[in-house]
Amino acid sequence: MFYKEINPKEENVDNSKEFNLLFNALDEYVLVVDEEGTILNANKSALLRLGYTSEEIYGMSLSYLCLSKSIDEIREIIKNTLEGRISKCKIQFCTKLRVQISIEACVFIGKWNEKIAIYAICKEVSEASEINVSLKIVNYN
Repeated sequence: MFYKEINPKEENVDNSKEFNLLFNALDEYVLVVDEEGTILNANKSALLRLGYTSEEIYGMSLSYLCLSKSIDEIREIIKNTLEGRISKCKIQFCTKLRVQISIEACVFIGKWNEKIAIYAICKEVSEASEINVSLKIVNYN
């Protein structure tokens, strides 16, 4: 299993501050999810775009954000990530106002509070850019 240890709660306070600065400075959404699909943390970009406060999103099931996916599909994505079978996936998030957003996520395993967690670095993918990519693939064939 591919495994990279990331632990922002280390004793070294400087590393923790640097981690938090980087975590919240990214334009991409970053979600930290446990093995059950519970959201443990989200950066400022994720909170702003999804419309949730940290209090609302922490402890929320990832399946609640992914209306187009069943709980079983989310569990399968988590299982495949933990087993090292996938490192990217496309999903639909739903904001607090129920607006659907297409997301491409890079996922990897790390640690959060000494427990195994999945880090998802997510980028919005517009329908127009998805169509352009499809057209480029068709044109190359």
